[in-house]
Amino acid sequence: MNWFLCMRRDAEPREDWTVSRDTHLAWMQTKHASGQVVMSGPVVGGGLAMYLIREADRDAAVNVAQGDPFVAAGHCNFELLEWRVHQIMGVGAFGEAALGDTIVSERPGQK
Repeated sequence: MNWFLCMRRDAEPREDWTVSRDTHLAWMQTKHASGQVVMSGPVVGGGLAMYLIREADRDAAVNVAQGDPFVAAGHCNFELLEWRVHQIMGVGAFGEAALGDTIVSERPGQK
């Protein structure tokens, strides 16, 4: 499984939105229950929310992000970044030898 950071941004003024927050949150709850999303929430100041998607590949993560009712309705757009999580909550590899060759300078489309 891979990790993807989804940054969802408002694409139009909130007063123009037709999808309720409850609809979005019901969808988000199903994604958390399935394990596809592990963390989610808005940033302070508004206009941006982030969630951490855990999926097999980028296409599957895109499908999750596109399924967000706010995105599906055109109220928001999103950017998706594949994230190589090496440490979480104090657990993981904290030395170069332990990380091996997992740190590479890749840009989208490069390998």
